[in-house]
Amino acid sequence: MTGVKTCALPISGREGVRLRAQIRTAREGRLVARTTLRREADGGHAVELAPLPPGSYRVIVSGGRAIEPVEDVFVVVSRRS
Repeated sequence: MTGVKTCALPISGREGVRLRAQIRTAREGRLVARTTLRREADGGHAVELAPLPPGSYRVIVSGGRAIEPVEDVFVVVSRRS
C-alpha cells in the first residue's frame, strides 16, 4: 500500500506467536482481506496488501489465545491528479 504510515512495536516474550490481520469495511463489517503478518528483524511485524478502494476500513490483529486482539480504523482516499 502506498502512503500508509504505521507504528510497529515488538511483542516482548512472544517470539513464536503468529499474528493474523483481517481488514473489514468499517460500516458493514464485510471481510476484504485476511493475511499473516511477517516478523521484522527489529521485533515488529509488518504486512503489505494490494491497494484498497476508497473507503473506511477496520483492521483487526489477533494471535490466538496468547495475544488479545487489537483493532483500529483507517481511511483510504482516492488520489486525484
